[in-house]
Amino acid sequence: MSFKLTYWDKDTRTHRQVDVDFDIFTISFNRSLSKDEFENLLTDISSAMWGNPIRFGNTKVHIHGVDYFTYHQVWLDVSEKKVVVIIPTPLGIKLPASCSEIVQKLVFVCQKYCEIKFFRGDKEVKP
Repeated sequence: MSFKLTYWDKDTRTHRQVDVDFDIFTISFNRSLSKDEFENLLTDISSAMWGNPIRFGNTKVHIHGVDYFTYHQVWLDVSEKKVVVIIPTPLGIKLPASCSEIVQKLVFVCQKYCEIKFFRGDKEVKP
């Protein structure tokens, strides 16, 4: 998947567009997490990456972060029912193999709380 990202180039003082490719992974829980489980999940996720959680209520958080070990950018949408992982790859760079480590860490963290289903795009795969 890809989209056009528009940004302000301060050197040329113009708007520019860049193609950004990305992969989407979804970790879906078989039940809604309790409030305590949700908070523990956020703590576990934040121990794996740098990021600034943005809360949208008690059970919805966006995290725009960077993985501690791969230094790759990761966008997360975390709720009590699922975790959506978006890994952007700007400028047409192919998704590095190290990004699978990011997803594996998140799958492992989520499996601590309940049974999960794992999707790459819209296709279910075995974690």
